[in-house]
Amino acid sequence: MISIARAARAVAVVWRAGRANLAVYVLLAPIAGALPVLAAWLTKLVLDRVTNASGGAILGVATALAAVSVGLALVPHLMTVRTAVLSVPLALVGALVVVRLDDIAALLLPATPPAA
Repeated sequence: MISIARAARAVAVVWRAGRANLAVYVLLAPIAGALPVLAAWLTKLVLDRVTNASGGAILGVATALAAVSVGLALVPHLMTVRTAVLSVPLALVGALVVVRLDDIAALLLPATPPAA
């Protein structure tokens, strides 16, 4: 299992590699998860107001549903762009977590031939 210290080091490496990209990714992930739920709830409200004569004004709820729909269209594209930008630092973090630094150094440094 991964230790908390290794996870903290991994997050630190990604943070140093791209602070803005990581921050945007961390902010967009919960938004991407919440937008479908919000769209479903707003759709329910619109349908309730359409079917019930005393349901209240529909314009505000319909406008909110339109705004959420635009967000549903844009957020996946923004996530894709951020994921592509972060893929190199995240791959590096994955290598650091799985393989110890000694092993990486052994792979990068040429092996010295034995003395004759």
